[in-house]
Amino acid sequence: MAAQRYERLLAIVTSFLLIVGVAAVAEGEIGARDFTPEIDDVAAPATEGPADVGSEGPVDTPSEAASPSPAPAGVSSPGPTTRRSPATTSGPDPQPTTATAGEQPTTQPSSQPTPTPTTQPPPPPPSPTPQWPSSGLYSADEARIGITDTTLRLCMHAAFLLGPVFDNRPEDEDVYWRWLNDQGGVHGRQVEITFTDDQYTAAGAAQAAAECDDRDPFLMLGGVGFDQTPTVRNYAETHGIPYVHTMAVEADPAKLDHSHTGSPTIEQVGRFVAQRVAAKHPNKRIGVIWVNSENWKAGRDSFLDELERLGKADNVTYDQDIPNNNEQFTPYIIDMRDKVDVLYFHANALAMARFFNEADQQGFYPHVIGEDGFNLVTDTAGQAMREFPSAEVVWITPAYDPSDTSTPYYDEVQRMQQAYAQYRPRKTPNDVDWMFWLAFKQIHRMLEDCGRQCDRNILTGMIQSGYSATVDPMCNVDFSRGGGHFGGHLVNLYSSVPKGDTSVWKQSATCVSRF
Repeated sequence: MAAQRYERLLAIVTSFLLIVGVAAVAEGEIGARDFTPEIDDVAAPATEGPADVGSEGPVDTPSEAASPSPAPAGVSSPGPTTRRSPATTSGPDPQPTTATAGEQPTTQPSSQPTPTPTTQPPPPPPSPTPQWPSSGLYSADEARIGITDTTLRLCMHAAFLLGPVFDNRPEDEDVYWRWLNDQGGVHGRQVEITFTDDQYTAAGAAQAAAECDDRDPFLMLGGVGFDQTPTVRNYAETHGIPYVHTMAVEADPAKLDHSHTGSPTIEQVGRFVAQRVAAKHPNKRIGVIWVNSENWKAGRDSFLDELERLGKADNVTYDQDIPNNNEQFTPYIIDMRDKVDVLYFHANALAMARFFNEADQQGFYPHVIGEDGFNLVTDTAGQAMREFPSAEVVWITPAYDPSDTSTPYYDEVQRMQQAYAQYRPRKTPNDVDWMFWLAFKQIHRMLEDCGRQCDRNILTGMIQSGYSATVDPMCNVDFSRGGGHFGGHLVNLYSSVPKGDTSVWKQSATCVSRF
């Protein structure tokens, strides 16, 4: 029961990235696993990476920083900035950027610094909108479901069953839209968002999708869940609902109509991790631990395939699946301790925290790399992590530390804090709220770019024609790279660094396409 609770709790932590991921396609579901979203073909020049213990090779990250596009006329600089591709063109990729060296990490204090009062910026005005093509997926009546001249309705499924335990409730996560509505909404429309609880199960996800469907949303949004997302994606494809969802396994875009996502897929993340391991630890023994499910297995397979392509297949000395509700790692630690120097930990954040604590008890300190960029890991195992070589995680949103005023996106942190102080004054925003805030900021920009005449046909036509946008401080999303349905191609890299008697995540590379 404890492990099941952990799994559900993790869902609360991870359920709130929206323009991220790709739906899973298990056997018998829609699509096939034969589509590989494009990754840049040419490796970037090596640059000096973050200081870490036992590094054997260079940190390969793109060295040219992306120059942000000027905001459209009338848009104040604190608002979202966007690069857009019209329907008839797809511009070159923005150059990935690397994090500024020398930033000093800080811990998140129990009481956050009071945000400096500033005037809230107005929402972005209508952008100069290209003539987006219509997808033709919806009838005239269907195209206007959930949108009127004055309102726009969204519905999101997520695992809210145990949300209060993590101090993240549905009423906490609509702050961005409440703030935006007071600034005028989206093209003068007030945004209404509701949430359904998918119970962090496939069956619960099916019910949550049906509940969203009953509410007639213009757009359905999905929280993280490798088993939930494919269920809801199938529902969206069957029932004809536009669906923006989260990270999962790849699928054939030619067999999709209504589902879209803008994060790297599980397979892409596996390849990113393999590139990082091969570059940084070229001669070390490599192990992988992965959750025993078809959806998680996809990341493990792509990791091993990429290592083989890089000529490092013989370095793999340990390959172990674990139960989805695994409660302890000590037996695995004892088994791998004389076989592994570098470990790809392909499981959830709570499991990663348990691994660090148990490995510390056993005196086993490998280099660990995964995809769990949550403060939950360092909050739970930060003291034990001080004994390890710097751990790393590949993640989508920028690292959240509200006490670190040196980050280039600190103004956005303050803007979120101010909004929570106004609309949820009893809630201290955390990294999960930060993920919500940034994800909704991306959705906001997409809806703005769709234009005042937006309907379901125009929105899906815009995305499928190769829509590309960069919403600061998130990475670029470019749907021209993935058949009009998959837009993710960049990630951030965090490294764990000691701070006091614990550890914190520090962003060491920003929006990179290759390691």
